[in-house]
Amino acid sequence: MSDSKLTHLPKSTFELEITIPWNEVQKHHQEALKKVAQNIALPGFRKGKAPLNLVEKNVDEQKIFEEIIKVILPPAYQQALKKHNLKPIITPKVQVISINKGNDWIFKATACEMPTVDLKNYQQEVRGAFAKDKIWTPQKGIKDKQKKPDNTKKIDEIFQILLKTCKIDIPDLLIDDEVTRMISRLIDKTEKLGLSLEQYLASTQKTVESLRQEYQKKSEETLKLEFILNDISNEQKFKIEDKEIDALIKATPDRKIQGDLNKPAQRLYLASILRKRKAIDFLLSL
Repeated sequence: MSDSKLTHLPKSTFELEITIPWNEVQKHHQEALKKVAQNIALPGFRKGKAPLNLVEKNVDEQKIFEEIIKVILPPAYQQALKKHNLKPIITPKVQVISINKGNDWIFKATACEMPTVDLKNYQQEVRGAFAKDKIWTPQKGIKDKQKKPDNTKKIDEIFQILLKTCKIDIPDLLIDDEVTRMISRLIDKTEKLGLSLEQYLASTQKTVESLRQEYQKKSEETLKLEFILNDISNEQKFKIEDKEIDALIKATPDRKIQGDLNKPAQRLYLASILRKRKAIDFLLSL
């Protein structure tokens, strides 16, 4: 059975040092060797048909170790999470500390939990910022009847108030993951235009470093708002019923997309969107 040591880091981040005994590692050696052998072609044998003893002599030992890690590390990580009562919200970054033959294997897994949000006096701040807009005058009453409300600007202002008022430290791991996704999406877009990332950056007079800094700032603000709105939803006890999700799915004209959206994971995602909408509507009503 594996053992683990927990170290708490700033910003809801943690490190787990996971130790797996060598006798546990050995149990999986033969199966890992068989899996590696399936993709090995040795002289005189068809691919996957070479005897295991010959495969072991000719293959890089690290390939066997990699297969063993795929089997033993996930349950050891889950066991460590349960032992220390941790609830990570991202896939861990895993570092191999030691995987020497004959010795216990040691890994370091770094991840983060849901950051804590301090909403402070956000309702008072939002109300105060728009108090003058609620003062009724005959002229204002006429204008309100003549135009349809466009809350885009007001929502942006509310978001800025929330970012300024509420306190939350976003884990660096979350920001890094989001920045990586943003850069990947940008690369996909530029490639479709027939441009390299370097050509795009040159055309916009940016560098890789300035782009990363820009994305880091944007990612941090986006993540902060997501967690703040989620906390407001929890505070106000907003719940989403199945019929609300069904209505959102039915509003999509494409039947194939409707089917995809009806899958459990997608329904959870749609529920989070609807909760966010309710939080925004609540903030607009303050």
